[in-house]
Amino acid sequence: PYILRFIEYMDVGASNGWKMDEVIPSSEVVRRIGAELPLAPVAANYSGETAARWRYADGSGEIGLISSVTQAFCSDCSRARTLSNRIHSDTIESNCMNRKIFSTDWTTLMIYMKFLAFQKLVFSQVREIDQRVLSRDVNDL
Repeated sequence: PYILRFIEYMDVGASNGWKMDEVIPSSEVVRRIGAELPLAPVAANYSGETAARWRYADGSGEIGLISSVTQAFCSDCSRARTLSNRIHSDTIESNCMNRKIFSTDWTTLMIYMKFLAFQKLVFSQVREIDQRVLSRDVNDL
């Protein structure tokens, strides 16, 4: 079976001048497709699933609709959106997938990632020292 996803609107940083009257609401997509191919709602696979799912009545597949504009999914969302900074290629930033999707309120994650890499290096060195100590005869220490 084929699974197709529709996203009402996905801004890329509040910079492209979108207009609500240019958005086709998910409910309209379901109505139009359902008029040609009967649909039945499908339960979410997991808490926080962003797409509302519908299966074709004939069992040939399903569609999913991400209603980022008309039906915000913030209440049980567990996602973040990340991207490389266009100016500093080593900077990764994140914002809320939906609640702030149309804002420029970003959080820089690179400092945390650098800290985690440093922490991993320190733990690796401690393990290496530990292994050397454990491999020696107690009388050699």
